[in-house]
Amino acid sequence: MLNKISNSLAYRLPVLYRSLLKYKPLVVGQPKASSAYTVLMMTGKSIIDMTRLAVYSIAKYWEEIPKLIIASDGSLSPEEIKSKFKFWPGELIVKHWQQSAVYHQGKNRINLLNYAESHVLGKKLAVILHQAEIQPVIWIDSDILFYKDFKKYISPT
Repeated sequence: MLNKISNSLAYRLPVLYRSLLKYKPLVVGQPKASSAYTVLMMTGKSIIDMTRLAVYSIAKYWEEIPKLIIASDGSLSPEEIKSKFKFWPGELIVKHWQQSAVYHQGKNRINLLNYAESHVLGKKLAVILHQAEIQPVIWIDSDILFYKDFKKYISPT
């Protein structure tokens, strides 16, 4: 019965339902083994709740827990982001996108920096390029939810 009420609220009052979702406790079950993969995401004030649910779906459905790097788009501090992801059972690294800007400035990528300063997709590109030059990463947008393990779709090399 509660499931029917929940589904009805989600359909009839989506804004209210989304605002109530941020109070839903996200609890991950049993401890899982760590994965060799690194997942990279970006979030901000307007999408933090979606990002939390995407990360929760990884923790819940993936068989192994990857290292998670979350970059702030500048609208939230790394400390604010860390407080939202206390449920994450694995390694969590939170960075500000400006760290990627400094990295690219050192490589004289002025056009990329100009794009990043003018549009959020430029920030996203700067973060992806920065982290991908350091280590292999899997970029996941904040609006992606997982319902089973993703690992079988990833090439081992």
